[in-house]
Amino acid sequence: MKNKKIKGGIVLFMMLVPAVAFAQDLNREPAETGKKGHTETVSAMKAKGTDANAKNNGGVTALMMAAFTGTVENVKTLLARGEEINKKDNYGRTALMWAAKTGYTPIVTLLLARDADANARTIAGRSALVEAAENGYTEIVTALAAKGGDANEKTDSGVTILMRAAQGGHTKTVSALLSLGADANAKDINDTTALMRAARSRHADTVAALLAHGADANAKDKTGKTALIWAANEPGQCFPGAKKNGVVTDDSVTAASTVRALLDKGADVNAKDNHGLTALMSATRARNTLMINALLSREAEVNAKTKDGKTALKLAIHKGYTEIARLLKQAGAKE
Repeated sequence: MKNKKIKGGIVLFMMLVPAVAFAQDLNREPAETGKKGHTETVSAMKAKGTDANAKNNGGVTALMMAAFTGTVENVKTLLARGEEINKKDNYGRTALMWAAKTGYTPIVTLLLARDADANARTIAGRSALVEAAENGYTEIVTALAAKGGDANEKTDSGVTILMRAAQGGHTKTVSALLSLGADANAKDINDTTALMRAARSRHADTVAALLAHGADANAKDKTGKTALIWAANEPGQCFPGAKKNGVVTDDSVTAASTVRALLDKGADVNAKDNHGLTALMSATRARNTLMINALLSREAEVNAKTKDGKTALKLAIHKGYTEIARLLKQAGAKE
């Protein structure tokens, strides 16, 4: 969690420092007050009568800053001074969203107890629940849902909170959302499901949790790919930004575990995408012997062809994967 908070802090720093100049009057003081170590200043502001709802040019108030940095006492003091709990910055973010994003459960609990709007949205349509789920803060997800947060909330493109948590490999959060009624088989505009996102990012435990709650192992996206085909794919074939954010597991053992979890729940080992690609072909391209053996042990069709006539063996030979080519031939592959 520490690393996540540090990354979050860097994001806020980059957002505020280069782009936002604090006002050069009394309104500057509240905008800086929420930072750690300024509890005395906050108390002094009450006596001075400084505007509790003053904000910087980015619309960030002292309450938002206090919520982001996790200073509970400052949050209490600012609320006592009358700062608007649901006030938004220029991007539509509230203090509750900042606390949810950085994982400060006590502050989220405090703000919700003071009637913070659990369903407020940013200009981009993100809620506090999205922020918490995306970062794997299960307790906060549960608290927000108890205050009316929608476990099936989704964007205009159909991306659900469950999909975000699944892609990040946040298994506990995924399980919590499913218990709260999240639809395990919801699809976005590309017909992608939470299971596909978890499989594609190689999160075996998350895949198992989704399957245990009825996720369809054989659902297909608009490219015709199933979760199994995505799981067997090359590590680099992940969702935009996923690998950059460190949520894609390249470990071949974990990848094979993901494949086996899907096969154990009835995934069609010989399913093909729109181009005729199978999981065995994907595993061959990924050069993952463990996955290939797992697929072959479940009767994967070793001589299946794509629409342009390629087989797993041809792919192995083309890429120079000698050992894999030998393994496929032993299983009956023909040149």
